[in-house]
Amino acid sequence: MPSGVTGGDSTLEQLKGLQAAGVIDAETFEMIESSMKNASAQLDQLHASGAMSDEIYAQAMASLNAANSGAGASVDAAELQLLQHGESAPATVLTAPAPIDQAAGRLAMKLEVHPAAGAPYEVDCTIAAAHPAAAMKVGDFLQVKLDPTDPKHVAIDWAGFGT
Repeated sequence: MPSGVTGGDSTLEQLKGLQAAGVIDAETFEMIESSMKNASAQLDQLHASGAMSDEIYAQAMASLNAANSGAGASVDAAELQLLQHGESAPATVLTAPAPIDQAAGRLAMKLEVHPAAGAPYEVDCTIAAAHPAAAMKVGDFLQVKLDPTDPKHVAIDWAGFGT
């Protein structure tokens, strides 16, 4: 990405290109542009109304911050599903977040998950570099959601992070 261009600026330029090519009309462009500029306020409103849970709100805000910084999205649909329906478990950071993909702005870290049933186990996960967890260190504790059918599939539950 060119120096000084954030992820949001790049997306806006792409939208302008789509409008110029006739793929989207001016009204659609204005609606998307307005949504991009007011995304944080819209997320705040959805959360305040109760339409969005604390955990989804925390993930959405982290994704928005990562996207606006050019670091890429920090959450996908599968992770959102896991956050909504997964089993909660505490985890310990075994390795501090370290860069794995400079272009996508991703960090890798190893966790030890302590499920309610069964022995603790290690799992690798990735997070967006722009996420506040980038400052985590070995020995820190956090909550994860795990897939009961695939316990190695975990998502960090950021709703309680830093509290």
